[in-house]
Amino acid sequence: MALFDFAQTTKFAAPIPTNFALYMSKESEQDSQDDTGSPIEQEIERLQDLLAPIEALEARNEAQIESFIDQQDQWDSLEEEERQLLQSKDAILQRLEVMSEELIQMWMGQKSMDG
Repeated sequence: MALFDFAQTTKFAAPIPTNFALYMSKESEQDSQDDTGSPIEQEIERLQDLLAPIEALEARNEAQIESFIDQQDQWDSLEEEERQLLQSKDAILQRLEVMSEELIQMWMGQKSMDG
């Protein structure tokens, strides 16, 4: 069982790591100045940007699991920010699902107004 499975089986939804979220919000703030999408679309893009390093970390951990005694040894070797990232994945995915549903509802509302 790879490390990312361990992170997905935790019983709580961790918040998005503060330092990383702050970095991403500043980066997406710059991107959103050029973006003409709705706030919902911008939030979906930001959440997808948060998922990219998490997925990269999961892939790295999966590739390196053989070099550790066990899963706990690998977890213990992670930096605190890496642990926070892995623990925040479920919360990010849930938020992404909610925002996607809101985007669909917004689109359907506009479609019905247009006739």
